Amino acid sequence: MGSDYDIVNIIQLNNGERKYGLLLKRDSVAENPHWEFVPFDRLKSYFSSKNRELIEQVPISMIKYVDRVHV
Repeated sequence: MGSDYDIVNIIQLNNGERKYGLLLKRDSVAENPHWEFVPFDRLKSYFSSKNRELIEQVPISMIKYVDRVHV
């Protein structure tokens, strides 16, 4: 991934909400299956600190689809 964050993931949730950022990994064998996701506004902080508190866990059951865009 480049320093300009040229790849962004869009998560479309079942309720119509969209989230923009970077998907890190999918954990489908956990008790509560989820994607680990860093919102776009937290990317710089996450890459400089690797602070796990900046990561959201988005339950797979709430996700309608995931798309990748180049910006």
